[in-house]
Amino acid sequence: MIFSSGFGASPSENFRPEKKHPNHKMEVSFIPKKKVFKVGETVEVTLVIKNIGENVFSFQRGGRQRGKRDNQFAFTAEMGDVLPDIGSPFHRGGLASNVVLKPGEKIEIPVVLNNWFRFEREGLVFLRGSYYMEFQDPDDYTSFIWEDFACAEFTITIGETGEQ
Repeated sequence: MIFSSGFGASPSENFRPEKKHPNHKMEVSFIPKKKVFKVGETVEVTLVIKNIGENVFSFQRGGRQRGKRDNQFAFTAEMGDVLPDIGSPFHRGGLASNVVLKPGEKIEIPVVLNNWFRFEREGLVFLRGSYYMEFQDPDDYTSFIWEDFACAEFTITIGETGEQ
């Protein structure tokens, strides 16, 4: 595909290769830090992405976190009704790094859900989480080849005692 920027760039500078699927297979889960969180307490979960395939894959981590929250993440939450997103999706970019996962390897990324929701009452919370991933060629970290999301459903409990 060739496109024109309108700024006088030569066609070779505007060439963008077609995206190609990285043939990745991953297992995705969100693991709560505790069994029960108190009302008003910091609610932290850990995103775990494990390479369960036979190929190495690489993706960018960061670049959307310089704000109140890391906007590579997105969440919905329900406690009978849908909890409103209280955070701001605004960000000013940020530092990014490359993550390479060989078969069998995993990465764990902590995230605080209070940046998305207020947990003001006790009960079971059903959540859906996603993490935006820009896949790169493992041999050329400047080449983005695919976009995808690591997604999983999970629950947390907001209770009176905040048990470990």
